Amino acid sequence: MNNAIFPEQASSAHSDSELVTRYPLPVTGAKPQSVITGMGSVSAGGKNVEELWQSTLQGRVKAEQYQLKKSGVVLPVYRAELTELSKKDQHLVRQADRTAQLLLVAAREAWEGAQLTGSTYASDRIGIIIGSSRGPMMLQEEQISSLKKKPSAAVYSTSSSMAGLLASAFSIEGPSFTVASTCTSGATALAMGQQLLQSGALDLVLVGGVDAPLTESLLEQYHAAGVLAECQNPSMALRPFDRDRSGTVLGEGAVVVMLESERFALQRNAPIVGKLHAVALQSHPGRRASLDPQGKALQHVVKRSLEQSLLTLDRIGVVHLHGTGTKQNDLIESCAMSSIFGTCAQQPISWANKTITGHVLGASPLFQLILALKTMQHGWVPPLLHCDQLDPACPILISRGEALAAAPAICINSGFWGNVSSIVISP
Repeated sequence: MNNAIFPEQASSAHSDSELVTRYPLPVTGAKPQSVITGMGSVSAGGKNVEELWQSTLQGRVKAEQYQLKKSGVVLPVYRAELTELSKKDQHLVRQADRTAQLLLVAAREAWEGAQLTGSTYASDRIGIIIGSSRGPMMLQEEQISSLKKKPSAAVYSTSSSMAGLLASAFSIEGPSFTVASTCTSGATALAMGQQLLQSGALDLVLVGGVDAPLTESLLEQYHAAGVLAECQNPSMALRPFDRDRSGTVLGEGAVVVMLESERFALQRNAPIVGKLHAVALQSHPGRRASLDPQGKALQHVVKRSLEQSLLTLDRIGVVHLHGTGTKQNDLIESCAMSSIFGTCAQQPISWANKTITGHVLGASPLFQLILALKTMQHGWVPPLLHCDQLDPACPILISRGEALAAAPAICINSGFWGNVSSIVISP
């Protein structure tokens, strides 16, 4: 495999000798390592991370139909199935938007997985950062259409309510806030969490991604934009990189990971499920709903994440793609992959998960992250579901069910307004 950062070395790129290290990375003067010690999720793929992984392994798709009230158009959607909340949690989110309910379920799982219950920590040394593309849309729409306005909606319809409710649930006194950068929102939250750990300001950060976009107005908007798939069988509608793909399918869901400094995790004997090497963020100015056809913005952000990680291309074992199922996005991602890695014979395996979860917008990067970690834990990359015939215009090495050696992975994303992200993780 090509050891260069890119086949064509830009003048600003570091030389191979500056970048090559052994994996893992014992670099003198390197920034403190951030690790993941807990994961939680809820989506159409499952009520928790293990259910999601089993759905992925079994190719179990739980999509349903949604009929738009005004136009009568029937669209496929992915609706999350929530676990029953405790009475305490029910009371906490009783006036909140669905996004907060989804987040709380995922956060409880991540908190328990990180074994923080009964652990010693300073409550003001834990932060909360939530990434969401659309925020509490259901509550906002409900209040716009309702003749009777709820006084509580003035508080619960704010984007900050999602992080604030988690702070209340876990008695966290560190900074808590919400960020938005379209479909890369979860990656932006992760990057900010990593920076707060590396600066020494915090010991732990509860990082989340959530969206609940199954609202009438948003579905109408996406349908009018022509990016949604239409299919009589909703479970077969989303077909990333397939030559017959027709569009994406929106889904709701939440992911929360416990990110902490490796020093603090080792000190409290926390279970380390993965290492976060880098999160690179960039934007392509002038682009509103798509990227450049060659995927140059994606190429650049992947290059930056590798530079931050001090890794070369030949170290990457799998690339977890955005894989929205739209004609344009899948083609752009494929072009970027071939430009970065070379021919299919030179590329690592590529995979995507939206056939299981649907397109969960700002939560997408974190769904990719937790599923990439599951592939590493089990040494197996599931088949790319519903890609029956790879589009000849998409020159990528897709997974048909592949054994995976222990190696770092890249998760790449893109969104409206030219936002792109690249996350580098390892087991």
